[in-house]
Amino acid sequence: MLLLSLDTATDVATACLWRDGRVVAEGMSRGRSTAAQRLLADVHHLLQSARVDHADLDAIVVGTGPGTFTGLRIGIATARALGFALGVPVHGAGTLDALLRGDGVEVACLDARRGEVFCLGGTLPLGAYPPAQVAATIAAGSVVVKPVPAQTTVAGVPARVVGEAGCAEPARAMDQMLHDVGL
Repeated sequence: MLLLSLDTATDVATACLWRDGRVVAEGMSRGRSTAAQRLLADVHHLLQSARVDHADLDAIVVGTGPGTFTGLRIGIATARALGFALGVPVHGAGTLDALLRGDGVEVACLDARRGEVFCLGGTLPLGAYPPAQVAATIAAGSVVVKPVPAQTTVAGVPARVVGEAGCAEPARAMDQMLHDVGL
């Protein structure tokens, strides 16, 4: 199964081609308020670099947030339009759920702006939290995937931050979800 995965929930828009449990190609664009705008060009480049025709796609996976409203709107609309044009199904995967599927990740965090952090994992249900609350809740030694604001990693919590998740996380999550339900 060849999946095209897109995520525009943050200032880093990602795209990934995933085939049968492995990354074929991946890429990203950075830039607040501009990364999602380059999504179609990024997808075109990704397909070309992997020498894959758009007709070979079996499904499209799109990150459903939480994240910026405009970024999510662009990503979801792009995925739906591509799915419609190509006649392939489009599936949504929560961005934090996808990040939690990374190797050993216990807590996933995204900058929610306005002094808050979207978090999921550990003892935190999905929500927006002040960084101090996140820092007080994360257990010592937890594996945290970011991007997270610096104060959540230096507020006296000896958590191991594994850095930004790769572009493949939404594809990996959806691949596992589809496998779990027998597709």
